[in-house]
Amino acid sequence: MEEPYLSIIVPVLNGANHINNLMNSLMNINYPKNKYEILIVDNESRDMTVELIKKFQRNIPQLKLYFEKRKSSYAARNTGIMNAKGEIMVFTDVDCIVNNNWLINIVKSFSENSVGCVAGGILSPKWNNIVEEYYAKKDIMSQKNTLNSEFLPYPMTANVAYRMEIFNKIGYFDEKLISGGDADLAWRMQLETEYKIVYDQNAIVIHKHRTNIKSLFKQQFSYGYGSVLLYRKHNYFMYLNLKNTLIDYLKLMPAIALFHLRSFVRLFWDRDRYYLYEPLLAFLFISGYRLGRLYGSIKFKKFYI
Repeated sequence: MEEPYLSIIVPVLNGANHINNLMNSLMNINYPKNKYEILIVDNESRDMTVELIKKFQRNIPQLKLYFEKRKSSYAARNTGIMNAKGEIMVFTDVDCIVNNNWLINIVKSFSENSVGCVAGGILSPKWNNIVEEYYAKKDIMSQKNTLNSEFLPYPMTANVAYRMEIFNKIGYFDEKLISGGDADLAWRMQLETEYKIVYDQNAIVIHKHRTNIKSLFKQQFSYGYGSVLLYRKHNYFMYLNLKNTLIDYLKLMPAIALFHLRSFVRLFWDRDRYYLYEPLLAFLFISGYRLGRLYGSIKFKKFYI
């Protein structure tokens, strides 16, 4: 069977620290070079991102650079889709490194005509600090978390592929969403078509996580805030797992108490820094998301905390 033509789409904003690792991995993909294109969509970067991409273009004829002035990763992805030639749109992020057999495994998972979307595995790199260690040990970026969503399953855009036909049928990413555009697209596909999502753990990317407490909190706040827009759009209250919401709130105060208890324990037993700070990281992770929801609920007058 002849391999389908693929379009790899990567939105990027100030990705100079990551672009070399991503591009080097894309250059070593085990897939016919004439059967895929790489579309990098710059979202008004202010670092050396564009200059670095142009250097790679000299040696990679299938690498194309586009620009999107609207500050939105979803708008950038849509620009990529509109300029793509592939039968299948494959998405990843600039802070990812793809496996050599990434595309081969994605294509295999599209062997059934009923498959509209393939979610690939997202792994953590070796961590360099306790924030990265927290992301890795809690498996926060695992597709298994979102594919078990309370409403409908959805994959994260760090590693996902869709048939172009899906976009022709249901439209592109919703650019009004601050976060959750990956969920919205997958839900619309499942609600408006007969296509299904499959998970392929062998179609792997390695994702570089947040590296400090501030970025962890900001990311979770953004997710919480964006989830209100997503909820307002799909109105899925009946599907909410209120038990999990209550558990989240109940975890907050014990997390601080546990942090102080572990501080005392470290006076007598040799424990690493992660042992001490893990409860504090959990507190920031949960409170960031819940505060984002609270802020969004107040701003949009839609109760979803």
